Amino acid sequence: MGKIISKSLTFLFVVSLTAFSFSRGFSQLKQLPLLLPQEIEEATSNLGVVTDSELQNLRERIEKIEEHLQEHNGRLAAKEDTFASTKESTTSRERNREVDINPDVFEPSWTLQDYANLPQHTRPRHVWLRNCVRSLANDTEIVKPFRPGIRLYALGDCIRRCVKCGCGGNQSLKCTDETEKIYSGTMAASYQRLSCPETNNYSAIDEIFADFSGRKGFHKPDPEAVVIHLRLGDVIEYSSTSAESFLISGGVGNHPNSKKKNQHKRPLKTVRGFDEYLDLINSANASKVVIIGGSHKPLLYQKSRVYANCLSRGLAKAGKQVEMYLDNGDADQDFFFLSNAKKVIVSTGGYSNLIGNLTERYGGHVLGGVFY
Repeated sequence: MGKIISKSLTFLFVVSLTAFSFSRGFSQLKQLPLLLPQEIEEATSNLGVVTDSELQNLRERIEKIEEHLQEHNGRLAAKEDTFASTKESTTSRERNREVDINPDVFEPSWTLQDYANLPQHTRPRHVWLRNCVRSLANDTEIVKPFRPGIRLYALGDCIRRCVKCGCGGNQSLKCTDETEKIYSGTMAASYQRLSCPETNNYSAIDEIFADFSGRKGFHKPDPEAVVIHLRLGDVIEYSSTSAESFLISGGVGNHPNSKKKNQHKRPLKTVRGFDEYLDLINSANASKVVIIGGSHKPLLYQKSRVYANCLSRGLAKAGKQVEMYLDNGDADQDFFFLSNAKKVIVSTGGYSNLIGNLTERYGGHVLGGVFY
């Protein structure tokens, strides 16, 4: 019986010491003399034998101490969580404050909505665009291959030259069961049936649009929005111009239009810079912008992704409500959407040229003109 009581008292002493450590802090605990179990045993060996009621009281005290320790540990864990959350929130506020104070700081974690929520919007300076390009260039969540569309599908070539329309007619595709299956039900197949060999037949396009209107995925944009078509991929990737230079100054893309000259007998800039886009949008008094883009080849994406994402973020920083869709993968849906815009900014190439002509045909306006 004496051994049982002695061990119980020993346990009580250790538990009490532990409780003291939590209540006073570990720094003060280190100042206490350390007692080994043998020393505790000797210290309690002369306490004598106690009654059963005293033993029961001792057990109840031990249970209360254990409950106290559990509550204390719970409060300590809660304080640690609060501290971690406060530290993270403080870091976030400091980062956001840095962005607010220094307009040239680019925050890569910000979304388009984050820019929309800024209390004050400013036109990004060239140093901000430069910081954006250098930051996003290594972001693998952004810089990734485009979603593939229909292989070798070129609706613009079909309408303008009656090639790549599918099987039959004057076309450069090898007609197979696979080709027939891929092109069946597309706008290109409809155009070939309705018009080829006649090219640039806008009456046929009117009929095709009437047929496709209301189908799943075929929508018209908000009439108050400026809709931008970005031809990405080959035009940008095969050019020696960097994404940074394209954004800051515009440039000559890798396209047949690049061989043409402007009024100053210089190569025609077929890729617009950020400032040109923002000025055109402001000239239309528009606050909403929708960007539609893509690439003929999914693996031509590095500079294109950076260019498009910095353009969209820059417009949002300037106070525009921006939506961007680069991976629709359906040229027919994009063609219908863009051609029915009331305000559009087109890119280079026959597809975008058709969009500009159709926009004006349906009563809209082309900002900045078409390239050819």
